[in-house]
Amino acid sequence: MERTLTVIGKGRTATTPDTIQIELCLKATDKNYETVSLIAVKQYNEMCDCLHKVVIVKDEIKTTDYSVTTEYEMRRNTNNTNVRTFVGYTCTHLMKVKLPLDMKHLSDVLSALSTCSAVPSIDLSFTCEDQEAIKQKLLISAAEDAKIKAQVLADASGIELVEICSVQLLSILSDSVSPTRYNNSVRSMNVTAIEMTPDVFESSCEVSYVWSIAPKK
Repeated sequence: MERTLTVIGKGRTATTPDTIQIELCLKATDKNYETVSLIAVKQYNEMCDCLHKVVIVKDEIKTTDYSVTTEYEMRRNTNNTNVRTFVGYTCTHLMKVKLPLDMKHLSDVLSALSTCSAVPSIDLSFTCEDQEAIKQKLLISAAEDAKIKAQVLADASGIELVEICSVQLLSILSDSVSPTRYNNSVRSMNVTAIEMTPDVFESSCEVSYVWSIAPKK
């Protein structure tokens, strides 16, 4: 029976964000379905025009969700009875824009949005553009950790590592967004004083290595 040694290699990285992600939300409500759709289109075009002034074109504004829902609320009728009453249609348009990490440019973008009559709500987050590079660093770190652990155990036990029999990725956890976030309406933001340092985001993974072993000669 082949003798083996199994170790779990752990990889960890702390990545500094290099990208700003701006999530925008436009809402329109009207009792007429066609009208609310036209309002939504007008809001979107107005917002795009504002962003164009700070060198953001339509192709860079990505829609993440678009929905039109029917709104009701409970109202008392003349008989003093609660009745489910149609209020209107609400169109919700969610979008995102990615920018290089540049607070001056961010301030310019928010200033432009603050002049937009559509008044989008805004959520700022910070991330790293090259997520694949982070995963590769994690795997390299886990592999190196596994090799060190295996060699230490082999030396301490008087055995030799012969060859790797198998490698299995057990888990990979990557917080692709920094815990630093900002949420507000652009109307209430002091857009001339955006200054913040985003926190790093941490990632980890575990890899199982199995070595065949032999007595040390």
